[in-house]
Amino acid sequence: MRLASIPLPRRLASSSIPPVVGAILVVAIVMHLFGLILVFADKALLSWWIEEDGVVEWLTTAALMAAFVVALVVRARFHPKRERRAARRFWLVLGVLMLLGGLEEISYGQRVFGIPTPACFKANPSPEEDNFYNKQGELNLHNLVIYGHDMNKLIYGKVVTLVMFFYWVVVPIVYRAKVRFRRGCDRWGVPVMQVYQLALAVVLAALTYAVRPIVHHITEVLEMSGAFIFLVLMLHPYNTSARPV
Repeated sequence: MRLASIPLPRRLASSSIPPVVGAILVVAIVMHLFGLILVFADKALLSWWIEEDGVVEWLTTAALMAAFVVALVVRARFHPKRERRAARRFWLVLGVLMLLGGLEEISYGQRVFGIPTPACFKANPSPEEDNFYNKQGELNLHNLVIYGHDMNKLIYGKVVTLVMFFYWVVVPIVYRAKVRFRRGCDRWGVPVMQVYQLALAVVLAALTYAVRPIVHHITEVLEMSGAFIFLVLMLHPYNTSARPV
């Protein structure tokens, strides 16, 4: 049976939600809510659900890797003539960021392929000399601690939060209000978030932080749904020129 597009009011979306996008949204929402239910229903199963190399981590990786593929496909569809070169560059950079994000999530396949952690990433037995190490003893950058500064808290807790707020909230508002800004985004092929995508992100974030005092690491579930929402943004942006057919 062929899936149909999902129509939404104009104030929520610039066009109907494509069937593939709808399916991705269903997966993201169901997996996210299931994780939240486990907070109260089965903490043992929740621990397995959100642990390293668990279901949530691999779903996050899958979403980011799918976003990487989408970015390359979209880039290839932009005509290589001069006025579209900026868009091709943007989508290439976006694809690389998605690839790196996916690889970081699984520590570049360290546990899958049995890659040992480099000595420089391991904690130093002498705390006073321990100025550079990975707090989980893994082959990734986001868990590094450099001179007492936790890169995970700095990058994900502050930098990424600010960047996502600007990109998901500020950009759509300015895009609709300023013609010059809108033309610039379209020239560079920057996908602008739909209202329904932002609304979903806000609702899931609110639900997650409501139960975070019970299980701190429940934010892993939010990372997963955030990756899926970003994939949906790339597939179904407000400005269709950002993703040529």
